[in-house]
Amino acid sequence: MKLLISGGGTGGHISPAQAIINKWQENRGEVLYLGGIGSREEKIAQESGLNFQGLPVKPLPRKLSLALFSSLVANSRAFFQARRACKDFNPDIVVGTGGYTAGAVLLAAALAGYPTIIHEQNSYPGLTNRILARFVDRVALSFSSSKEFFSPGVADKLTVTGNPVRKSILAVDNKYKSSDNKNNSFEILVMGGSQGAVFINKLMLDIYPLLYEDKNVKDLREKINLKKGLDPVSGIKVRHITGKKNYQQVKEKLAKRLKPKRLKNISLVAYLTAMEEAYASADLIISRAGATTIAEITAVGLPAILIPYPHAADNHQLLNARELYHNQAAYIMEEDSLTADKLLEKIITLAADKKKLKAMAEAARDLGQPAAGDLFLAEIKELIRG
Repeated sequence: MKLLISGGGTGGHISPAQAIINKWQENRGEVLYLGGIGSREEKIAQESGLNFQGLPVKPLPRKLSLALFSSLVANSRAFFQARRACKDFNPDIVVGTGGYTAGAVLLAAALAGYPTIIHEQNSYPGLTNRILARFVDRVALSFSSSKEFFSPGVADKLTVTGNPVRKSILAVDNKYKSSDNKNNSFEILVMGGSQGAVFINKLMLDIYPLLYEDKNVKDLREKINLKKGLDPVSGIKVRHITGKKNYQQVKEKLAKRLKPKRLKNISLVAYLTAMEEAYASADLIISRAGATTIAEITAVGLPAILIPYPHAADNHQLLNARELYHNQAAYIMEEDSLTADKLLEKIITLAADKKKLKAMAEAARDLGQPAAGDLFLAEIKELIRG
């Protein structure tokens, strides 16, 4: 059996593609990944030993410009190359996980008559998937609430599977699941998505001097009337994923702002491919609200402070975050009103309230969809049989 899959540009589209591929390969199926030339998905496919073919895709600008013409030309070329790839590979099923990368591929496959299914990770569906929904055979959703954003004419194609998560993430046994959360250490995982987040990096650089100065924390403890028990200065550890582009700059600034003896409390890394250990050891995550992040932290059951990226298309990160907030699994703190003092206060308050953290973890796990990969695979098999 042959699977042709496309999706990329960001980790939010690549991670579910990886999870789907892993499920397919468990059944010894053959895979061809079509993605952008020189893209992140190409690098990941090469590292994984996947059969990969590059296409000259370009994102579609949302305003009329010369870039729009260039994009249309490039994506037209990608369409014909994708059609040729379909003919040569002759897949049993063609899967798209979103982004402009998948647009030309799924359109070519659908028009050629191959069974097609797309997966939408976000609460508010992306433009590519909203367009493709008219052409493909089925649309798999992560959230039931996404149905209202598709046209009524495709309602019979919509099905809710959840967002497939990699097997290694599903196997995480974190502190809340294992009940190993009784000591006074407290670890925060800070990340800004697959590319990092400049705003979050700057915010944390402002927070670290406040967090690790005894007087500041003492004043804050009294201000918010915290009980004694956790010593924030010695007890709070941070694993901060900066993103590759920002790592050196953050590292240099951090060294200037903290005394050497305090630097040992912060583990600064540029990027983590294997997030399992980070999720397993974290008590709290501070992050953006991309689809993959939401799927993974609910799968493992991790309390969160979410800072949605305000410039995401259609503000979909805020809508993703609200899915957790309304179920009491996370707090939302929006960029336009967020300061270092406000975030620090929330961190200290949560660090001192293990009962609240445990309730948030349980609420997050209730939202998790560990069977998403199996449900998506079942949809694929049904389409092939049909």
